[in-house]
Amino acid sequence: MKSIVIYLFSILVAATPLSAFADTLILKNGQRIENVEVWEENGSFRCYRFGAMVGYDRADVMRVELKPVARPEANFAEPETGATEPEPTLSAAAFTVTKISDGDTFRATGHGVEIIVRIAGIDAPETGGKRKKKKAQPYGRKAKDRLEEMIMGKVVRLRGYGTGKYNRQIAEVFADGQNAGLELVRQGLAEVYSGKMSPGFDAAPYRKAEQQARQYRKGIWSLGNLYVSPAKWRKR
Repeated sequence: MKSIVIYLFSILVAATPLSAFADTLILKNGQRIENVEVWEENGSFRCYRFGAMVGYDRADVMRVELKPVARPEANFAEPETGATEPEPTLSAAAFTVTKISDGDTFRATGHGVEIIVRIAGIDAPETGGKRKKKKAQPYGRKAKDRLEEMIMGKVVRLRGYGTGKYNRQIAEVFADGQNAGLELVRQGLAEVYSGKMSPGFDAAPYRKAEQQARQYRKGIWSLGNLYVSPAKWRKR
């Protein structure tokens, strides 16, 4: 089967279903995807599954059975004043981490798809290697090892911010009640991303964490004037 393209959205707590349809997408491999809203776009059939929009190549689809269903009305209580937004909860949108590429990128699988995730809001030191034909940065390996300790082989929750370069999913990553990207910044194993932030991303806690890591000269900040940002290192 051709690659399945998946676009992650923010995972919402106690959300109602994203659609009120009972369409069925039948793939040539015999798989049936039921109770979804299906539409065609850019040569593929798309639907919402697991808190995300998933695309199936047209060549892999046998047929689509459309059956709209009346949507029940929902009552939403007014949020309490001063209520805080909870973290994403474990749901069908959870993925299992299968490979750590470096301190801010990893692969994960779940629900028949594999995704590459670029952790939102951070930039970890480069690990280098023969493929990249680049020398590793100081603390590059430590950042990768720490990320591996936090999420490798675990079920993680993702708060998505769309698709970035190389078709990677931009997302905050939560495992064992911990924000992995924020933790890397706190430990001085990543800096706050210097490029344009994804819409809706709150960089404030990351900037605060970086300021404290700088103050206590943790990790990369112990290098002083010898430190080179990953962005500048990649341009060398």
